[in-house]
Amino acid sequence: MNNLETAYLVVFSFALIFAKVFISRSKDVLIWILIFYFYLSFGPVIAHLLGLPIYFGTPKEYIHPATITFSLATATMVITSAMFRPTIPDKKIYELDIFEPLPTIKIFLVFSITYASISILRLVPHLSESKIQKIAYLFPQIHYNYLFVQIFLMGFFFHLQKEKTGRFLFYLNMIVYVGYCLIMGERDFIFPIGSIAFHWAVTGLNRGRDILKFVLGGFVLIISATLVFFLRDTTQEGSALGGFLNQGSTLFINAHSLLLIEEGHEFFSGFTYLNSISNLAPSWIYKTDFNTLDWFKNNYAPNSDSGYGFALDAEAYLNFGYYGVISFFFILTAFQRFLFNSIRKNHFFVFYSTFFLGFFMYNLRNDSLALIKGNMYALLFFVFILYSSRIINYFGEKENKVSENG
Repeated sequence: MNNLETAYLVVFSFALIFAKVFISRSKDVLIWILIFYFYLSFGPVIAHLLGLPIYFGTPKEYIHPATITFSLATATMVITSAMFRPTIPDKKIYELDIFEPLPTIKIFLVFSITYASISILRLVPHLSESKIQKIAYLFPQIHYNYLFVQIFLMGFFFHLQKEKTGRFLFYLNMIVYVGYCLIMGERDFIFPIGSIAFHWAVTGLNRGRDILKFVLGGFVLIISATLVFFLRDTTQEGSALGGFLNQGSTLFINAHSLLLIEEGHEFFSGFTYLNSISNLAPSWIYKTDFNTLDWFKNNYAPNSDSGYGFALDAEAYLNFGYYGVISFFFILTAFQRFLFNSIRKNHFFVFYSTFFLGFFMYNLRNDSLALIKGNMYALLFFVFILYSSRIINYFGEKENKVSENG
């Protein structure tokens, strides 16, 4: 009976998203979060219903309760997006008169292109080696910091479209970034580049021009899913369909979280969120080794050498049950809508909306600590870019005046 009820929830959630897409057409970037979330969370559920293998160790008796979590998150995002309608600019984003020269971005792009190009050349003789070996060869800290900085740099896409040199450097960096990720077996580029495509398609289509922009946005999603399938690291056996549906481990995380609560583990009642916020403080003010990724690993397989990731919806449930899922996804969806509706105000919101959409999708398989810290670093990065650029512009203008007067 549970399988039938689970199937009803899958169909219900799909119907909600289909209705959202039909009503919003191409005028809401949030439809891409909904589509990706459905694929990530319901994919393994569909595989289970079809009798295909799913992530090893998933407690099947908790698949139905986990599907309730996914359905609540989906319904919350759909309803919230309907409550707060998108306000689309009357111009394409990069045509808005809100940008100022930010030369520091171009400096970062040059360093980024140089590092990635050298790394790719160094990795050519090591293509047959594992991802871990490649990362060790390039030094882990540099590798992960490079990937992290790229997510921020991608947020400045629209700032560089009017300037020939900046536009060239951005596209060159994007190509090198994707090449670097493909060689390393990383999939991070899917999210920031997808966010750029979705913002561009939505604002471009509002002017009634070129339906191909919407088609291209759809292709970004399809290509992204395909790349995830071909680049995934998995030990699962089964058909290509099963592998495609099992990209997300969120069902595994959510089902085990429900099991832990059932076995007597108390709800965190907001502790994980408070811990994530407190971790922003200097270590001499607040220091803790707790994080949900280690907590889950220690509860599921304490002797394992590998991690299992986590999930934002599972963390919401572990704190406040199903009410936590509704509240958390309401806040995230409303916040994304606020950012998007503010992009016409100044170029900070252009950056932040572009960054946040991709980072939201990226963190669906992570926890609030990663989400909050990533947002804090993004804000600091923007402030650094803004004020360092203003200093450069100030001295550049001063030098020009001296030259003119001389």
